[in-house]
Amino acid sequence: MISGVEFFPTDVFFDDSTVIQPTVPEPLVLVDGTDAPGGQRHIRLHGPAGAPCLLVASLAPAFASVGGFDDKLWAGVVGPHFIIPLVTTGQATPVTLNWTVPASTVGLAGLSVELQPFFPGLPSAIERGKSIAGNVAELIVRF
Repeated sequence: MISGVEFFPTDVFFDDSTVIQPTVPEPLVLVDGTDAPGGQRHIRLHGPAGAPCLLVASLAPAFASVGGFDDKLWAGVVGPHFIIPLVTTGQATPVTLNWTVPASTVGLAGLSVELQPFFPGLPSAIERGKSIAGNVAELIVRF
């Protein structure tokens, strides 16, 4: 996290900035794989070994504060959504959830699923006294 950043056409200045570099990497969710019918999409959750996690998945984005976490909720929970409890296995060995794209993709073109992990009890390096709310990733099906 850096504050006090000034952008100019030829340079970037960090005036009176606060740089916070966590001693261990922050948890991260990534999506990869192929959108082809019958293909595989992979949701990879990197985090410290043994950390409890709630992975929120929804069909619509949202933006709302969530009490004890250091970032806002981006995955919408007003409409259809899932909360998947997981335990991470280490930064170098992510938990991987696989999704097979159906052979018939009728009605799925453009499907978008918002994903965001929350780590209750894993202390935030950015906001003292709060837990980590991870990055947002989007699983998009394109045909």
